[in-house]
Amino acid sequence: MSGWLSARRNQLCSLVLLALLLSVTVHPISEVKWTGDHPSSIMNPPKLSQTTGNMTRRQALINYLVALYSQHYLDALYSQDGYCGYFGYFNGFLRSPPCDSRVSTAPDITDVKGGYTILEQIDALDVIDWSNATKLLRNLVNDNPHSMFYRLVNASADDGPDVFAEANAIELFPKFGIDYLLDIDAISDYLSSLQDPCGGFIQWQSEEVDFIPDIITTYFALSALNATGHLDKIDLNAAVDFLMSCYMDDGGFSISLKSKESELDLAPLGLMSLKILGRSDLIRTNKTLTYLLRYWDNTTGRVNGGSVRNTRRFLLSLKTLGKLDIIDADKVVDWVVSCQTSHNGAFLPFPYPEADYEDERLEWALAAVDALYMLNRTDALEETIYVEEAPVYEVPQWYIDYINRHFGTTTTVPNIFHFPVTIPAVILSTMAIMFGVSLVCSLPAMLIIYSERKERARRKHLLNRRRRKKGL
Repeated sequence: MSGWLSARRNQLCSLVLLALLLSVTVHPISEVKWTGDHPSSIMNPPKLSQTTGNMTRRQALINYLVALYSQHYLDALYSQDGYCGYFGYFNGFLRSPPCDSRVSTAPDITDVKGGYTILEQIDALDVIDWSNATKLLRNLVNDNPHSMFYRLVNASADDGPDVFAEANAIELFPKFGIDYLLDIDAISDYLSSLQDPCGGFIQWQSEEVDFIPDIITTYFALSALNATGHLDKIDLNAAVDFLMSCYMDDGGFSISLKSKESELDLAPLGLMSLKILGRSDLIRTNKTLTYLLRYWDNTTGRVNGGSVRNTRRFLLSLKTLGKLDIIDADKVVDWVVSCQTSHNGAFLPFPYPEADYEDERLEWALAAVDALYMLNRTDALEETIYVEEAPVYEVPQWYIDYINRHFGTTTTVPNIFHFPVTIPAVILSTMAIMFGVSLVCSLPAMLIIYSERKERARRKHLLNRRRRKKGL
């Protein structure tokens, strides 16, 4: 009986492999170069009410964000024309090279957070299917019990944990309903281990890089520890000393202990860090306010010569000091919305033509919307704007040329399903070898089966003849 089962099993394997090869050979196999077509082009994109012509600034911004979002639903690494990408994140701009495993570029948590934050602030989260973003975030959690970073959140698929990854995960995971994946004790222990004896924090422990504690990393570490209720795990006095050493006599903050020059963009981080530590009493409000206003042009509503990001950070400093009311908010709003281009609804660092259309970036949109949000004026996005053309994400030609030059062509084969897949040549060769080996191994069994079936048929024929002769 076992011989029969083995023979039939060998037959079935051969037939399955034959079917697979037939599904490949029935369709033409072609060597094609990657054209840069994004896999999401074969998906059903979100139905947008309008993409060109007159619309609200809010709708134009939504269209721009949808164009930047990589939302393909297939799990296969190889999908269309050899594309080896990731899904569920926002590209940084419309001509940004995609995250691609072939060159070890993977999206990190901030590539989800930026677009999510904008849509949350303008109350438009429902325009995106967040299932792939959720999957991307889940996969960042280190689930290897043998790893020294077990239960921590990696910065990306290619990187380990760091201060920014943990801080952003603590903020973002609850919004995606996956905060149960966060091991708060493990994260807080890891963050506290990154505090330097000087009181500041480094980004991560590394034997190759000698990190210097800086005020940016320190703010994010303190913010995360405060959110988890574990500030007690660090040396609070040392942290205060570090911040005060970065607090310059002119009222601004320097990047680190080695720098003695204040920078406008660092002011909100220093101020918020002191507030987190419960030491607002150490803030020299008048001195810092005088320092900030040196950079401000109240007639135009912007930082002198600064981008929308600089203006947003200036506003954050004023908000932390409780002094937003000293500026003309209407002029700020007018200047901020003027950074949105009528070309395709994207945001520029400065109004056009001070900045070119190609300068559009997701970060400018994030800064602009957050500035409006701080001023409680996101209603300014309900103003009508004429959009000349729909925003479309395209892989830049230089990147396409680079991939084709360094990775060659791929064998593209449509399979029996309703979407195209790419089967590398090595897999086709392996399938052919497997089929050949299986066929050779099964030939004896197939001959036995054929012979035994033939013998049974002969015996049955003789038995029927005997029955007919006996009148049965």
